[in-house]
Amino acid sequence: MVGLDRTGEFKEAVRQKEQSYPPAQKRQRVKFGVHRTGRDHDDKDQVDPWTKQADQVATNLRSFANFLTSIRRAYLDLGATSTQQHPPKRNLDSTKGLAAWEGVRWLTDKERDEIDFAVKVALRKSVDRVRQLEQLEKVRIARLEAEKRDNPPGGALSRLFGLTASPDDAASAAASADALAQHRSLVTFYLNALLADVSQRQRDQQELRVKRQLEKAESLGGIGAQAGPFGIGLDGGEGARAASGSRGPAAGLPPPVPSSSGDPFPSASTGAYTYTGEDDDGDDADNPFGSTLTAEQVQQFEAEESALLKATQTDLEALHKAESSLLEIAALQTQLVTHLTQQSELTDQLWEDAITVSGEVDRGNSQLKKAKERSRDSRMWLLVFLFGSSFTLLFLDYYT
Repeated sequence: MVGLDRTGEFKEAVRQKEQSYPPAQKRQRVKFGVHRTGRDHDDKDQVDPWTKQADQVATNLRSFANFLTSIRRAYLDLGATSTQQHPPKRNLDSTKGLAAWEGVRWLTDKERDEIDFAVKVALRKSVDRVRQLEQLEKVRIARLEAEKRDNPPGGALSRLFGLTASPDDAASAAASADALAQHRSLVTFYLNALLADVSQRQRDQQELRVKRQLEKAESLGGIGAQAGPFGIGLDGGEGARAASGSRGPAAGLPPPVPSSSGDPFPSASTGAYTYTGEDDDGDDADNPFGSTLTAEQVQQFEAEESALLKATQTDLEALHKAESSLLEIAALQTQLVTHLTQQSELTDQLWEDAITVSGEVDRGNSQLKKAKERSRDSRMWLLVFLFGSSFTLLFLDYYT
């Protein structure tokens, strides 16, 4: 039986089947908050300025946290690029602010200091804005309390004729005011928690940077101490002996003259080696390396030593700057933690007050209902008395 290739018919059937169904819709992005209701443009104008500012501060703090995460690797990579005298030129858009540094792969010490300063300034501005939000909320609460004192509920006559607001309206207004105060208190608590988290991240990165710079400075200092002024060990160790043994006989030079203590090289306590090119023949006993080191080699060693000292000094200066900025960030974080603790205590107190107020509101509602029933009865008797008095006066007037 011969097989038939029906691939074309199969593809045509699939194509016809696809045309019979409507096109698949793209998956919509999940929205949160006020955007979930689908009334974004209508609700933007209805949101109060306090909430807008709080949302902007929270967005900025989250962007700061993402920024610190994005530059963490380049910030902590203290490679050769950070100590180059002429690092490659970087083209950054200054209008983007901190966002211009995102995605960088290397940083110089100067750029790290600039980032630390920029983040510190941004955190201080965020702290000031959060304090401003808290102050605005305190002013709002004080104004509401003043309005309650200046405009008390109606007197007995108003309650008698039902001119005051209903108990349900008063209870709902009090509940909404308490809910708004509690909501804003939790918002400020969340903003303070974000501030503490971002400052802690910045502090951790700076501490790790200082630690690595200290390790680098210690390693450079150890290399310099072991190498001596001309790259030779000051303790006359195996490196110097190997160098003299490999260079002296191979070059046909005389072996070094041992000192009085039996050491082929003078120790570090007897003084450093000095080279004078005036008399090379008579000073061989005092300076055994006078015949092995030329003036060019000595200059090269001195240039390397000066470059090493310069690099070490640069690292130490950067370390001091990082330590000072770290102390400032630590002080700011301590202030944030203290304020966060106070905010949590205030939130707990506000929650207890809200529970107490809700109980008082329920009890007040029951009393208002009873007073309303009593006022209804009193109004009925008052109307009966007024009608009776009117008829009595009319009867007396007619009788007279």
